[in-house]
Amino acid sequence: MKRAIAYRFRIKDLAGGEYVAGGTIDNPTYVKLGDLKVSRVDLLGKVLEKNDSEGFSSLILQDRTGKIKVKAFGNDSLMAKEVAMGNLVRVIGKIRQDQTERFVLGEIIKKIDDANYELLREKELGTKKSGLVEEISF
Repeated sequence: MKRAIAYRFRIKDLAGGEYVAGGTIDNPTYVKLGDLKVSRVDLLGKVLEKNDSEGFSSLILQDRTGKIKVKAFGNDSLMAKEVAMGNLVRVIGKIRQDQTERFVLGEIIKKIDDANYELLREKELGTKKSGLVEEISF
């Protein structure tokens, strides 16, 4: 089975879209952003807060436009334990929402050591409407 495309966005762009709960392979959960149905995102930001426990981690990720919670469970939480507050982090994951907040269910959480990566992402996002850069398949 092919994974859904991970779209690059600014965090603020995720807050404005309509959340549509799906939950099946044929009808996935997504956020409607313009003409796009976005179920996976590729975000870059700094870790503001971090909480770890057995089999679960959560991060507050912030870019220049806003912040969002990233949650990781099971084996995915091991990647989150590798990062610390203040680190620049790339997160690829699924958009989810519960009764209180919209968040990203982290699938890939990777510390970025090259500060130029943040400048590159800003340049990419600065050239496109609504922060959308391109489709990235994994």
